Amino acid sequence: MRHLWSVFLWSWIVLWGIILCVIGLVLFVPLNPWVDPRRRLWDFMGKMWGKGVLFMLPFIDVDLVGTENLGKGPYLICP
Repeated sequence: MRHLWSVFLWSWIVLWGIILCVIGLVLFVPLNPWVDPRRRLWDFMGKMWGKGVLFMLPFIDVDLVGTENLGKGPYLICP
């Protein structure tokens, strides 16, 4: 049963990623980096992918600790 559940979850992650990738490729032409220099579309697409993955993995808890120490500016946060 675990193997079947694992295959299902990985299939969902891949399918969700492909769908968002195709949407992003189609929208790249009208919303390329020269038109949208802050890349808000790509930020939104990344958030949608993450939310889709976490939706299928409800037993994973996300705890954000120390966000009050972040100032303004872009950040790369790696777990």
